[in-house]
Order: sequence, then C-alpha cells, then structure tokens
Amino acid sequence: MRWPFAPEGRKWLAILVLVTVGGIAVGRWVPPAWQPAVWCFGVLSLSMGIIAAVFYRDPERRSTAAPDLILSAADGRVVAVETCNELRHMGGPAQRIAVFMHLGNVHVQRTPGSGKLLWTRQQSGRWLPAWSERAARENEQCWYAFEGEFGKYALVQIAGLVARRTRCWLQSGRVYPRGVRLGMITMGSEVDLYLPLSASIQVRVGDRVRAGETVLGKWAANG
Repeated sequence: MRWPFAPEGRKWLAILVLVTVGGIAVGRWVPPAWQPAVWCFGVLSLSMGIIAAVFYRDPERRSTAAPDLILSAADGRVVAVETCNELRHMGGPAQRIAVFMHLGNVHVQRTPGSGKLLWTRQQSGRWLPAWSERAARENEQCWYAFEGEFGKYALVQIAGLVARRTRCWLQSGRVYPRGVRLGMITMGSEVDLYLPLSASIQVRVGDRVRAGETVLGKWAANG
C-alpha cells in the first residue's frame, strides 16, 4: 500500500507522530505542575503534523483524457497565458501557461504529456515573490526539456519567497507517460509550461486546475 504523501514528507510525519505520541505518554507520568507544558508541546507537535500532512499530501490522480490532450502539471490557479520567446529548449516563439500554487495546494507536479526527458537543469537564484515579473527569470528553478510524439515542451518549477527548494524525481534519457509524478516545490510557488505555437490552449487566466486531471489544451496532429 502506497503512503499518500510525498517522499520528502514521510520522515517528518513519522517524527512528528512519534513526538506527539511520546509527549502524550510522558504527560501522564510527569508531576501535575509540568503537565500543562507537556500538553502544550503535544498540541504543538500535533498541529505541525497536520500542517505537514496537508502540505506533503500526494493523492492518486487518474485521467481518461485522450492522448492528444495536455494535462496540467500542477494544482493551482492559471496566472498567465501568453506567447513568448523560449530559447533554452523550444528555440523560439512558444506559448507559456503559468500556474500559481498557494500553500493549501498539492505541491507534487506531474508530466503534462508523454515524451522523452532530454535534460534537466537546476538554476540557483533569488527568492522573489512568485507574483513578481522577475521571479520567472531570477528565482531558483528547475527546467525539464521533453520531446514526444506531439513535439517539444518544457516545464519549469519556480521557487518563491516561501518556497525555496525544487525537487526533481525523474532521470534524463528516459521516456515517461503522461501524468507521472516528476517532482515537487517545497511550500508551493509557480510552475510554467512552454508549448509549441501549434498547440491549442483551452484555459484562461483565473481558471483553477489540478495536476494530472485538468485539460490545458490539445496537441496539433503534426506536433
């Protein structure tokens, strides 16, 4: 049976559970004068455990969408749909869809389409707020360059003011199906998806999306 939590959070959840249970057990044996402090510690540990469980949750996702449909890579709200120049992988004009995640969203990202992961690149940087126009250029981020049956696409995990670490779980050179967990951003932030101009976009700014379920668009038949 698979734990419904991201790998990075499982050890913290286990520690917090042990601390909480231990605090409750100890609280029954300490002198009465110490019990309020022990119980406060137990409540604090339990609260931290609940927060960690919410943050690190990783539910199963299933989609019956047609293979030529593009699924969201992240949970959150669409904050940008635009045409831009993307030279690292797309080599020119591309369509960019940016999804902002708040602290209550699931923070695990998934592949929006099938394809071969050509390379990944971790870029150190600043921790500007995700809503800053400079964040996508200057913040710490991790790039994923894919090429599949329907063409190229790139995905970028962008850290933010609170979200300061990105995690990559995939290996370059391997082929991955759509909907595979690819990594997570610690404490939320933003995920950008770069698509070819031939892809048709079906979301707008303000739409709420779910990773591995919400359709963002459709690949062109010729890629």
